[in-house]
Amino acid sequence: TCTDGEFQRRTRPCLQYQIKRCPGPCVLSVDRAYYGEQVESVALFLDGRHDELTRDRKTRMTRAALAMEYELAAVYRDQLRAIEHVRVDQRIVTKDLADRDVVGMFRQDDRVEIALVPVRNGRVSDVLCVSLKRVEIPDAEVLAGFITQHYGRFVGDDAETLVPVPREILLPLEPEAVDGVAAWLSERAGYRVMLLSPKRGAKCKLVRLAADQARHAYHEKRRVSDDMQERLVAMQQLLRLAHPPKRIECCDISHLGGGDTSGAIVAMLDGELDKKRYRSFHVKGSSEKAGASTQVNDDYASMYEVLSRRFRRAVESDGEAPQGWELPDLFVVDGGRGQLGVALVAANDLALHDLPIVALAKERESSLGEELVDRVYLPGQKNPILIKGHLASLGLLCRLRDEAHRFSNRAREIRGTRRRLASRLDDVKGLGARTKMALLRHFGEVEAIFAASDAELLAVKGIRLQHVTAIRASVKAPPTF
Repeated sequence: TCTDGEFQRRTRPCLQYQIKRCPGPCVLSVDRAYYGEQVESVALFLDGRHDELTRDRKTRMTRAALAMEYELAAVYRDQLRAIEHVRVDQRIVTKDLADRDVVGMFRQDDRVEIALVPVRNGRVSDVLCVSLKRVEIPDAEVLAGFITQHYGRFVGDDAETLVPVPREILLPLEPEAVDGVAAWLSERAGYRVMLLSPKRGAKCKLVRLAADQARHAYHEKRRVSDDMQERLVAMQQLLRLAHPPKRIECCDISHLGGGDTSGAIVAMLDGELDKKRYRSFHVKGSSEKAGASTQVNDDYASMYEVLSRRFRRAVESDGEAPQGWELPDLFVVDGGRGQLGVALVAANDLALHDLPIVALAKERESSLGEELVDRVYLPGQKNPILIKGHLASLGLLCRLRDEAHRFSNRAREIRGTRRRLASRLDDVKGLGARTKMALLRHFGEVEAIFAASDAELLAVKGIRLQHVTAIRASVKAPPTF
């Protein structure tokens, strides 16, 4: 489950190793043959070759039991049970064991849903559903475009492994330029790939099964979309908005003891998180506009600075916001009446008088011991709206607030890590990474570099006069040449 970065930075085994779900190859000396066996088993499982994997696990379990390695035999036994549990949910659709992909399509108006059903060893291993909007081209062109895009992409983040191509792909109709598409797939796969549009028989039933999957996915997504629209309409009425808030943004401030103060703005589009619009800000200081002190850890001043910078991007360039910085239909700040007041001041200072802004306060206990649940504060309204009675609609704001809290904490942690690992050499303009490394290897520490004479600096391989000049300028000391 580790990313490449975590794998490289790991210094001791993690929890996955402790609960025996990982052999810890990041830091431990793992037997190469055993590790290769695990990787091969995972590949068989993901490829849907469960019969082959089951036979292999049974053989290994028996062998381990005969050798009285009962703990290892128990591991193989548990793996067999997990494989069988997955196979229970799989549907046998063909008697032959050929690997093929089946494509189904459902179209209504300008919306198209495509379902790709991989069949491995006669079983349906998974279903991929893709939604296409505002489609105006014929079905044959839609299919051709889907095939070239799907089989031309890479697997996950791997920039070398392409999506595997089976020898047979069943389609509801012939795609445009079917011969050319088949030739391209064959060249890409290294063997002949057939594109078939069966009209009867077992293969035709598979295509109808895929079409049913596409139809079901389409109606399910429409149902979810319609439900979300109802929730947004209810939010509009509760918050007295001009129209349902299609796009919502939320701001949160995070700091650690007044240091590394960072702000974050997260976005939601049609009730779903829109991570392309996430923004993080390094808080530089406070502003007198917020009516607060000049301490960096002043939440009001920090929020004013972050919101001013965000709103300013929306009104620059003669009132036209750059792409990605357009104003949302609703802006939410994490906090109570005070934070709401700061947000209104920041918006009014930039003449954004019509931007709907609300504040969302966390659940807490008052000084009198009263339980204060999550609540929304509106401008000009004394009593807040309690989330508890409107979870279906206003619960979306809680989800967005929690995401803003997570994202701001992450931004603050990254800033703190960079500050702790920063070096005085980073402030010297003109020094590249290799030059810094050469200096550190020669002198051993940063202070020795700044204390060295010009001749000593020039004696280091790769150091030139401009480097020495930059080092002296960074401490406001003129060169001694």
